[in-house]
Amino acid sequence: MPAKKKVKKAPLKKSVSSQPKKPISHQPKQKRTKVLLVESDLIYAEMLVAVLERENLTVDYYKSMAALLQKMPENDFDVVIIDNDLGQINGVNSTST
Repeated sequence: MPAKKKVKKAPLKKSVSSQPKKPISHQPKQKRTKVLLVESDLIYAEMLVAVLERENLTVDYYKSMAALLQKMPENDFDVVIIDNDLGQINGVNSTST
């Protein structure tokens, strides 16, 4: 039986980088559109929020105009969606000035 030759293995090379790798982005970072949603029907509101967020929009949801007026966000919104039938306050009348 022939003698086995010992094979010398080269040491593994570790890549050393002084800076962490960053993902390459070819598109400029865009500001997300902010949407204010006032909707009394919870099922309809959940559906709207899901659709809007899937489109990469930021949504602030309130169940009523009273809830909105209590917290009155200081954010600027790009889009406002208000239920037309909010009970005491009508969505059309609440936005007219």
